[in-house]
Amino acid sequence: MNMLINNNKKAKYAILAELNIVLWRLRYPITVKNKILLKFWINTRLLLISSTRISIYDSFIKDVIHAMQLNSLEVKSITIKQFKNLIFPKNFFCHSWWIDTAVLYKFRGMCINTVSLLRLRKSARLKCALWEQIRYNINSNIDICK
Repeated sequence: MNMLINNNKKAKYAILAELNIVLWRLRYPITVKNKILLKFWINTRLLLISSTRISIYDSFIKDVIHAMQLNSLEVKSITIKQFKNLIFPKNFFCHSWWIDTAVLYKFRGMCINTVSLLRLRKSARLKCALWEQIRYNINSNIDICK
């Protein structure tokens, strides 16, 4: 079997070649540092990024997911620390909701930035602003992350 490596690494992997072990390059190299792997599926359409882990089964989050015309299987919630360690494939399409944190990366999709969920739940004005962002993005396909 042929190995998929470059010439300057050939000596390093000579033993693998003798054992007919093939090295493959990942098509979607989504990994994190420190050898910790996050499951990140291609069907992810909304990424919730916050300083603390947020449950996608929270009633308020479920309402937002429904308003964005998504289902819970298409939503992943990660912390900002996990996000900083992720490597995304080129042209990765995903909506993002940055909760109580600065926007660090603009994906090719809807981008929403809000205050913490606690403040959001308590303020009708902030909830209204969130629903306007969602409605505006769905109707125009333009992000309004600042």
